[in-house]
Amino acid sequence: MKTKRSTLLLPTARGVRLVALEYLADAEKAADKLGLAHDHVALHDFRVAVRRLRSWVRAFEEHLAGAVARKDRHQLRDISDATNLHRDTEVQLDWLRHAAKGISRKRKVGAGWLRDYVRSRQRLAGVPLDNELIEQFRQAQSYLTDRLSRVDEPTKHAEKSTTSLAQAIAVRVMPHLDVVGSALKYVRSSVDEVPAHRARIAAKRLRYLIEPAAPHVKQGQEILERLKSLQDELGALHDAHVMAHQLHDALAASATTEVERLTTRAFGHSVWSADSGNGQATGKCATATAVTTLAPRRGMLALANRLRDDTERAFARIEKHWLGDHFDKFGRDVRAFAARLELLHAR
Repeated sequence: MKTKRSTLLLPTARGVRLVALEYLADAEKAADKLGLAHDHVALHDFRVAVRRLRSWVRAFEEHLAGAVARKDRHQLRDISDATNLHRDTEVQLDWLRHAAKGISRKRKVGAGWLRDYVRSRQRLAGVPLDNELIEQFRQAQSYLTDRLSRVDEPTKHAEKSTTSLAQAIAVRVMPHLDVVGSALKYVRSSVDEVPAHRARIAAKRLRYLIEPAAPHVKQGQEILERLKSLQDELGALHDAHVMAHQLHDALAASATTEVERLTTRAFGHSVWSADSGNGQATGKCATATAVTTLAPRRGMLALANRLRDDTERAFARIEKHWLGDHFDKFGRDVRAFAARLELLHAR
């Protein structure tokens, strides 16, 4: 998508809708590709397109109140969330492929066992990339296109205002940046998962906010590239944290399987139904059904050591490029970008 300069000079209410329509059209194209090829590339493009649209709607919620209802925002969120497991699984399997390389036999054994577990867990959860999900998006897209296309109708923030879309974006830039900076201040080590995740989400929202305007402002593209770099580096740390949770769950499931085998041998029957109260396995025990063989402990320990090293390296990159004075300098560049954007209408 490339927003025209003329769109940025429109009154805010109209410009916001036009950009939302552009994002929606991109998401529709991505959905078409996903419908033809259920692969990780098509999934990535679809996820990005929906995230862009959601971030834009969130940033200009008051200007889109007559066109995008709360249920629409929730539906877009649900569509995006439905693809999370598949995306995480692809990332984890890719990491396991790399982790299995080298001369460590123990790590190869651990990676093989965990790969089987990850795939089994995905099968138990079901595959989200089906026609039902795409149809859900098409319904939302149809309603939103109809309402957003009425760009000439009055809105709550009507055309009486002389504020342009460029100015409206500029006003939102620094508050978005402050959210990124506030979260990064609490990223002090590789284990600071929550603030790192918040910083990643905030960086993504800032990036999508300025994306329509960046090509038309000096150093705008450079700001976008740096935000993408921040998002990628925080994303690498986030993926390592998610992998750690998966490793923990796999080991817990393996332990549950071992306990089940021992209690079945002792009592002659499964005791899981007693935990659920309705004759069904609990969620934790259902997850354990993904385990058919006990985890190779030495292999899993070797894998955990590799993951720890990767997590530390991911944090080291963030620390080197983004923490402290590095973010302060970036903040000054973003502030200068916002000032130039605010004056775009005068040129």
